[in-house]
Amino acid sequence: MFEALRGLRDAVAPESGNLGGMAGNTTGNETNESSEPDIEDMWQSYRSGDAEIVAMVKKVTTAIPQKREDFVRIHAKMEMEKDVELVKKLAETVLEKSANIDIRVSNLPGMHRTRNQQMSRIEELLHKNHEVSERLQEAYDKVSQRRDLVRKFVKDLTCEALGIEEGTN
Repeated sequence: MFEALRGLRDAVAPESGNLGGMAGNTTGNETNESSEPDIEDMWQSYRSGDAEIVAMVKKVTTAIPQKREDFVRIHAKMEMEKDVELVKKLAETVLEKSANIDIRVSNLPGMHRTRNQQMSRIEELLHKNHEVSERLQEAYDKVSQRRDLVRKFVKDLTCEALGIEEGTN
């Protein structure tokens, strides 16, 4: 969700460069210095009949740009539409992630209990945990005793089989 929000921020922040070269412009007729070569290249490609650029222009407008200034306005409109699509997509992602979080939170155990009910349940679980811990300790002690008996038995039989007598100290 945070990545979607970060993407949304980057898409609409003027310093991100994602606003179609219009960031910081006052009239809309000026172009950003960093986007000037791109617009010029695209204008030349459009004039030479580049199918991809022509298709992009036709997607945005029915008017055929006659001058470079017309193309600059159309380019700005194309960039704005790309930004609008991006913001819509990111907003949908944020809403989808938010809905998923809401569903997961509502399915958490105890979400529909009062504070007193939750405290009562916690006490019950602590009691059960203590009981299980005691049983575990008893089982561990029993297993340790059996292990010690088996070790002594193996040690005694091994000594007897090898004819070794141990000194009693």
